[in-house]
Amino acid sequence: MTIDLTPEQEAQLIRLVQTGVFESVEQFIGYSLAMVGQEDAEHKAWLKAELQKGIASLDAGHFSTMSTEEIAAEGARQLDEHRGG
Repeated sequence: MTIDLTPEQEAQLIRLVQTGVFESVEQFIGYSLAMVGQEDAEHKAWLKAELQKGIASLDAGHFSTMSTEEIAAEGARQLDEHRGG
């Protein structure tokens, strides 16, 4: 596989290896892929928790039967009221 890097990216990667932050380019790639995987897992866990909160709220009867337009109008009304209008 060939990966094209900008000159800046290549220089940064070389510095990271030369200064001992990473032992090799391969180690850097492995670390980077692991970080992406961890971020993805954390995002999925956060999303799952948010969905569970939403479902619990629905189960508790906290929902509205208003249309999108009605919600927008109510939000605008509340904002206007908050501003003193």
